[in-house]
Amino acid sequence: MTARALVIEAEELTLFSRRVMAKLSWLCLLTLAGILPIVFWTRTDDTVRTAQWIFFWTVAAVGLGAGWVSGLRVGCAGPLRVPLLAYGTAVLLLPAAAFRFSTGLADGLGVAAGVASALLAAWWLRDPKRFRAFATALLLVHLAVSFYGFIQYMGADPMRWAYQYGGMRPFATLGNPNFLAGHFATLLPWAAVMFLAAPGPVSKIPWLLVTMVWALLVLVAQTRGAWIAVGVSMAWIGWRTWSGGREWFAAQRSWLAAFVVLVILIAVGASARNPELSARIADFVPHDFGQIAKRYTAARAALFMWRDRPVTGFGGGCFKHGFGKYMAKAMPPEEIRQFMHTYSEEYAHCDYLQLIAETGVIGFGLFAWVLVCAVRLLLLRTRDDWAARILLGGGIALGIHAAFNLPLHIGPTTFLCWAGIGLAAVLSSPRTETPVAWAGPAAWSRPVALIAVITVGTLAVLQFAASAYSRVGMDYRNVGDWRISLAAYERGLRVNWDDRREAFYVASMRGQIGDLDTAARMFELEIRRNPYYMDGFTNYGSVLGMQKRIKEAEAPFRRAIELNPAYADAFANLGVALLELGRFPEAESVFQQAVALDPTSAQGRQGLELARARRRP
Repeated sequence: MTARALVIEAEELTLFSRRVMAKLSWLCLLTLAGILPIVFWTRTDDTVRTAQWIFFWTVAAVGLGAGWVSGLRVGCAGPLRVPLLAYGTAVLLLPAAAFRFSTGLADGLGVAAGVASALLAAWWLRDPKRFRAFATALLLVHLAVSFYGFIQYMGADPMRWAYQYGGMRPFATLGNPNFLAGHFATLLPWAAVMFLAAPGPVSKIPWLLVTMVWALLVLVAQTRGAWIAVGVSMAWIGWRTWSGGREWFAAQRSWLAAFVVLVILIAVGASARNPELSARIADFVPHDFGQIAKRYTAARAALFMWRDRPVTGFGGGCFKHGFGKYMAKAMPPEEIRQFMHTYSEEYAHCDYLQLIAETGVIGFGLFAWVLVCAVRLLLLRTRDDWAARILLGGGIALGIHAAFNLPLHIGPTTFLCWAGIGLAAVLSSPRTETPVAWAGPAAWSRPVALIAVITVGTLAVLQFAASAYSRVGMDYRNVGDWRISLAAYERGLRVNWDDRREAFYVASMRGQIGDLDTAARMFELEIRRNPYYMDGFTNYGSVLGMQKRIKEAEAPFRRAIELNPAYADAFANLGVALLELGRFPEAESVFQQAVALDPTSAQGRQGLELARARRRP
């Protein structure tokens, strides 16, 4: 073989390798669109922090890394490039100032995965064929999710994922009715705009049916914030379509009338079938402040957190670690009984407040910069571009719902958000031809990309392992098999040493099997690492009491009450300690407070009777 032939063969191998990596990059984006909403099973709100996020991190990182290695200019041109890269860089640096490093890093990886998805979308979806494939995958998977949601709503859920809602509030694979409603509120403008844009009955009717299905799913999920978001986004789409062509809009009046009639009939039928739904509609604006007291408290606590750490915040994902510090100050005194069983809240129930509390001015400012640039690009095209109306309509719904709930804290909706930002970049510099691989980046970029993919992949695997061990531990804990539960939790803690929840469960299981010394040491370590962890103080005091260290147990119980003045269990436990110490008048007073907060507390009522009996001469 000649030297020239060797050179040609090497070039072909290199070209083939680049093509393979380019295909892998495209496959990753398509996989996120087609699998992310149904990638895992869950029975609780663990949706927010486990398998979906891990899947999201891994696939997005692999896709971006493969695109970079293939020699493609992965990224977007124009006004979005700098804010996207700045935000992606900042969220990986902010964990250095986080209250819990691993929690901040996990949250940062989620945002970085979103930025990676935006960059992939901005590159690959310039090709109309790929754009159609991407949209088809999104449509099919979300029709499947909505179908399963209706199965839940009818009470026929074979997996019993929605058992705690009695089959009356579906959440499909998205973990929570609020998450499901926010997700489909973001998608609904897509179906509505396609219905309006379709040229004839054959194409209009399918999109009308999709619109009805998704609108009904948002309705029966019973999330008022999503209802408001849908109403505003649909009104904006209608106004924009009217201002873009009044004659054309008037010609659609029969279809629009049919749409309105169907919406009314479906809403009336669903409300008649489900009394809980009709009651929620009737009480659209809650008259009882108690219904929103916890959200109000979480919002105030978020503002206190931001005031104390305005530049970098407490760290991504660290709201749950700082909430206890401000809870007593933030809760309204007249609603104190709302908090008698409250543990450390993990969410502010407002994405914007949580973002500014966790990432400070830096994170919030960069995110706002990205959004403003994307909206500016879309506004320039909404008059004559249906795709821009879809994206901006969905963005309006997502933005409004984020003010009431947590759509940006679940993997699937985060992906929709970032993919939409990438599409905004596509519309800003449209190209109809498929991009051609260029000569390749500098030689150092490929190993850097591979190292980044390996690093993110390793972190994702560790997080997945910790999540899996936690699930096993929880299942065995629920059936009372403490030793197997302990073994699972300890393995999870070895994988993720900074996980406060795993350490808490390990200590609890140690106490259950009688290893009180280890349990006490672990609880003491946890409350040193987080001096605002009310549950940790209560459990630490209980273990000390089991060790007959009653005098020492008093202080942790009082600290838990200081953090949460409505913590009925902490009052009851403190009362038991005071009984053991022979301080009967104090014990009676404490038990009275426990019963006043929670009249159903058996420990509080029995302790009160015992304290009164021992006071009698």
